[in-house]
Amino acid sequence: TALAGTLGIGGMVGVAAALAMGGAGAVFWMGVSALAGMVLKYVEVTLSCASQVKTAQGWRGGAMVILEKLHHPAAAACFCLCCMAAAFAMGALVPASSVCAALHMAFDLPPWISAAAFALAAAVVLRGRGQAILKANRVLIPLATLLDVGMCLWIIFTPAERIGTIGEQILREAFDFSAAASGGSGFALSKAVRYGVSRGIFSHEAGMGSAPLSYASAPVSDPARQGLMGVAEVFIDTFLVCMLTAFALLIIGIDGYGQDGMTLMMAAFSRAIGPAGPALIAFFIVLFAFPCVLGWYYYASVCLTYLSGSALLADGYRLSFLLMIAAGAMLSGSLIWEISDLLNGCMTVLNLAALFLARRLTDP
Repeated sequence: TALAGTLGIGGMVGVAAALAMGGAGAVFWMGVSALAGMVLKYVEVTLSCASQVKTAQGWRGGAMVILEKLHHPAAAACFCLCCMAAAFAMGALVPASSVCAALHMAFDLPPWISAAAFALAAAVVLRGRGQAILKANRVLIPLATLLDVGMCLWIIFTPAERIGTIGEQILREAFDFSAAASGGSGFALSKAVRYGVSRGIFSHEAGMGSAPLSYASAPVSDPARQGLMGVAEVFIDTFLVCMLTAFALLIIGIDGYGQDGMTLMMAAFSRAIGPAGPALIAFFIVLFAFPCVLGWYYYASVCLTYLSGSALLADGYRLSFLLMIAAGAMLSGSLIWEISDLLNGCMTVLNLAALFLARRLTDP
């Protein structure tokens, strides 16, 4: 479930959006973000598992439990509310918008039909909650990851002689000061850093406090071992899926920086694969999006249960979540990404505050 929430759309559309807005240099800053993210993920998962508590609903851990133990109940409640709001964006709006756009470009399918079908499929699985989510992710995530990695490797190693050139381009654009006199390079560099880091965080979610909610939901005998699993999660997401996708897009050649990420992906893979490219990308988007929806709903449900055990509130939130999936078909992609970045930031601030204060829990 943690890997499902982490991989999601960020490994494909998020990478394309970073390249579209920040250029090839954004790939370098995604890697920098991931290196820092490995440390953060290890710390947040280990601490959350070490401080988990047994409740009537099962095991629970995360930033809210840490903050509660440190006598900050208001901050704990704020983290839960931020997570529930972020789930609307990360787990509903972004996946639904990406799926609807992909199916429209590939098959000219009206967005409202895609949104309705996507929401209906999510509703069926979400009624089963924890076990149904686990079973679905157990199949979809390995399938989506292996197929995507295989496609990217085929694209990358077909013209293997270009790999070195692409690496040089990434480093050059990551630190491009050649036009410093005109000020243009400073702007280009800032965009590369901004979109590389923000899309990196969107993808691997390290520091946000989302993944620990699933890691700490089962009994843990060795918290540090779970922390290392969190490190592996960031590695798989960024240095495997995201980097391979970025290299594949750069080797194919992306024209028109500044385009929408989905448009860029469709155009690039159509050139590499032919007429079947858009349909194949749409298939991958659906495979990654659905587990992302399930994973983020699970995070939100853990936070909602922490705040209240009311079945009425749970049903109301689930209905709101499904309505957000439908709304994703009608909102512009750029607006949805900005909303997601804002809500991610709110979660991250509270989670990092919890990690900083948590040193008191480990002091002798």
